[in-house]
Amino acid sequence: MGHHIGSAPNPPSEEEREFYYLGLDYDARLLARTSSLSLPWSFRHWPWDEQNWQPQGKRFFHLGGHPIAAAWPAALKAAVVAVLNERNFSPTFVEPVRIGFASSPGPAGRRRRGDAFAPPSPTSSAVVLLVGVAPLSLSWREGMDMARCCRRVLERAGIGDVEVEVQETNAKFPVGVPSRPRVRRRASGQPKQDGRFLYFYLPANSGRRLFRRRRSRHQSGV
Repeated sequence: MGHHIGSAPNPPSEEEREFYYLGLDYDARLLARTSSLSLPWSFRHWPWDEQNWQPQGKRFFHLGGHPIAAAWPAALKAAVVAVLNERNFSPTFVEPVRIGFASSPGPAGRRRRGDAFAPPSPTSSAVVLLVGVAPLSLSWREGMDMARCCRRVLERAGIGDVEVEVQETNAKFPVGVPSRPRVRRRASGQPKQDGRFLYFYLPANSGRRLFRRRRSRHQSGV
């Protein structure tokens, strides 16, 4: 896969800046992205919601088992922040996310709307490192320089399939990113307690699906 880090991409058009993050739960405009050469922007190829007769919106999904999910909190985040500080960049946030379209198919090709943890199709979603900056605080060239700095750190860490996107926003965090589910594998029938819910695993011959039941007031200690 070519990443074109040494190439000279063009800045995004006003249309791309305005609509690239269509559908997210907060206002954001694209400033720069390292995927601009390998994945050119075209609103004509944007997925269409035929039921509501409008363009599909983007949304965040769970990172799943991608290597960056474990590497980021361990040491990778500190390495990226250190490089940005050396270059005098002051991002609002730097966060790995999986972003795709709202009707991304599940593992069996089923459309699963509203399920943040449904594995989306690889062709309709991607893991990216999302960098937030204050509106009008950086030029496109500065934003592209920031994105490339982050990308080089990722590649040195052995993560070469994650592009970097810099967005202008007043948000302090990418709103709508699902938190990582804290589910531990336990023996069959043994509940895992977590806040107001009890989690149960069914026997192995039932597929070990996870079910939860709201805890009673007595159980929760409230």
